[in-house]
Amino acid sequence: MFGTLALVISLTIQQPAQGLFERTFLESTGRNGMEEYVRAFDSMQKTEWSSYAGWMTVEDRALAQGKRVSGRFVDTPAPLSPQAKRLEILSYLKVRQEEVRVFQRAWDLVGDGNEKPCYLPSTMLPSTFPIVSIGRSISKLGRDFAYVAASDGRSDLMVDYLTRVLTFLDNSCRSSFMAALVSVSNQAAVCGDFADNLDRISMQDAVRIEKATSSLLSERPSFLEAFDAAFRNDAANVDRAIRSAANLAGGSSKDRTEQRMVRVMHGMSSADVEQMIGRVQKSILDTGLQFTSRFSSPEETWLSIYANSQEPRDPEIENQADAEELWTSHWTPPFVTNPMTVARVLICRAKLRLLRLHSEVILFRWNHNRLPRNVEELALPEGYAFDPVSKKPFVYEVKGKNYRLYSLGAKETGPIDLGSPLPSASDDADTNP
Repeated sequence: MFGTLALVISLTIQQPAQGLFERTFLESTGRNGMEEYVRAFDSMQKTEWSSYAGWMTVEDRALAQGKRVSGRFVDTPAPLSPQAKRLEILSYLKVRQEEVRVFQRAWDLVGDGNEKPCYLPSTMLPSTFPIVSIGRSISKLGRDFAYVAASDGRSDLMVDYLTRVLTFLDNSCRSSFMAALVSVSNQAAVCGDFADNLDRISMQDAVRIEKATSSLLSERPSFLEAFDAAFRNDAANVDRAIRSAANLAGGSSKDRTEQRMVRVMHGMSSADVEQMIGRVQKSILDTGLQFTSRFSSPEETWLSIYANSQEPRDPEIENQADAEELWTSHWTPPFVTNPMTVARVLICRAKLRLLRLHSEVILFRWNHNRLPRNVEELALPEGYAFDPVSKKPFVYEVKGKNYRLYSLGAKETGPIDLGSPLPSASDDADTNP
């Protein structure tokens, strides 16, 4: 018995672990940016440095706030391995420098993925964990690369890394709704990194920032593709849910609504179930089409889309029509009635506009050796200084040799500047970087 157990353990240890790429992509197309992102994620997971880098998260925030830290890792598991003990004596910068050396291949793969359209394979849909992990890991990697570059006085590399992260986040967030939520949080963090380094940006860097932000803002908002994907996924998943309810024995649940739902569904014929599935799916997809089409209107109207929205209600389940209404309301994505999701998207887009405007101010200062007295002196292209969130121009204030640039915001967002944090949202739990 023990010999057999030892053999099983030995085989388990010797079996090479499959990476996420092998588990997700049955066949590589070479045309999907998500393939390169997953390859990058896998290459990072193959080294223990991935864990060491993650332990620094709390210290990251402390350093960003200008607080002194002890140099020890946070949440370090015990007992420490010899390598971890050695790493303890390294400074924050030394750890990040080693991270740059170890993960260069992963970062090159991110650049390759940024050159391709990105979509999520159906094999990844059932689990949101890979999407959250990939978004966080790659975003943090690029930001760490930028930190090292800034410390070395290489503002050009810092800008390259941060703009590449923004491109990655915009590209990958098109694949799913969860990816969009992760992208929004990380975009805000990247803008915060830019805010911390505005005084390092050269004239050439400012030109590159202006081009990158203008490109991102000129495209169809990527979150709309994520919304489209959410409606399609929910319409597909409700099929299985309805079939499961129709096959359950009535009365097994303690929840009164569930009891009534199962009882009604259990009495339906197979033909009735199929017809209900078709009607519910069509209703969800029609709602999605109507909802996303509203975002073809000017950005300043987006929050007003929710003016007359209502939370889904739970009808008394007495017949098939009631059951159908419940399936439709509960399988329609929550952002249809919750404005916080779109508010957070608007905040991030406002940050991109602020970053573009900062680049114009920096260019002016390099050309004229002083700050502009007002926004009008920048002679900006039409629309650059307009803030769709507040429906007013961005606020520009000169204070001696410094300046402040921000948005007045809206009721749902509050004032917005380049480094301000995102408001919390109930449907975006645990996605902050």
